[in-house]
Amino acid sequence: MNNIKNRILSSNFAKAEFSGSGGKWKKVIVRPVEIRYTKMMQFSYWDGKKDITKNYFGEELLSKLDELTQEKFKKVKIRELGQGESPDLRHDRQKKYILEVGKPVPFLIALRIMSKEGKIKAKMYNKFVQINQFLKYLSEIEELKKINSRPIYLVDCGCGNAYLTLAAYHYLNNELKISTKVTGIDINGLLVKRNQEKVKKLSWANIEFVQNRIISFVPGQNPDIVLALHNCDIATDEALAQAIKWKAKIILAAPCCQHELQTQLRVKPNFEPLFRNGIIKERLSNVLTDTFRAAILRVHGYKTEVVEFIDSKHTPKNILIRAVKVYLEKDKNYLNEYEGLKNFWQVTPILEKLLT
Repeated sequence: MNNIKNRILSSNFAKAEFSGSGGKWKKVIVRPVEIRYTKMMQFSYWDGKKDITKNYFGEELLSKLDELTQEKFKKVKIRELGQGESPDLRHDRQKKYILEVGKPVPFLIALRIMSKEGKIKAKMYNKFVQINQFLKYLSEIEELKKINSRPIYLVDCGCGNAYLTLAAYHYLNNELKISTKVTGIDINGLLVKRNQEKVKKLSWANIEFVQNRIISFVPGQNPDIVLALHNCDIATDEALAQAIKWKAKIILAAPCCQHELQTQLRVKPNFEPLFRNGIIKERLSNVLTDTFRAAILRVHGYKTEVVEFIDSKHTPKNILIRAVKVYLEKDKNYLNEYEGLKNFWQVTPILEKLLT
């Protein structure tokens, strides 16, 4: 391992990639950067859910390299500079996105996120990042390509302005070449009409928008994929309940505001400080609400994870629940876990009520 450390510290070092660890980090990339005229080493850690980037130099760098080389990584790839090659020391290199900057994408142009030349409009950059992050999480679902039905049927519950609805349609049909039918539902008739006009201009087939409440929508067939992105309060629970009843194979939900559980919470012994300030109680309610949602999905046979949807600097609505149906029957272990959590807090989540 000292050899690896020495190679990283050498003058001709370009990049190192550590992968295949059974420890905390699934992958770590190390490369030299220059920040304010100071040469440093940038460590990009990946834990399977999110990236964490740190820059080190001096004694701290040596310490971090020692920690890294002591991890039991199965693969270590080191690239060194070729003859005459100069190192790329930019710390803010442009990120690679599924939908590339500079490459015109018709639906992004129609949404006025991108110019006809492929440039991202400044005020829409956060939306562009959000769309790409959503597609990244969608692309990582291995079960997506195992869905046998053609066309795949996707329902977006509470589609709003349909940014992510159109992104999903484009990605599945045009990027992955998987024939996909999409229905976007929303209670706002004006938004539904606008979305219909958007797809008409794009000349897209197999995509429709209908005005309806999530909980009362009856699809012509059970959808394979259900989206519920940034639906306020119990609308997320309504979408999750519908998805479970429809036995959807894949669910992606990004909750917005949550208030229903907060009214049920009562002060527990030794938890008084959590209830002393309204904002802390509200955040506790938010965390518990999403915890219960994930727990109920697991009970119903879904492999479920709660991840950071997007960095909070782009949007405060940064939680994503990603669930994939893997079991046909309810899991008793997860049921016991859920009941224990519910009994401790003495609450009944709305999602449970919607499923009974």
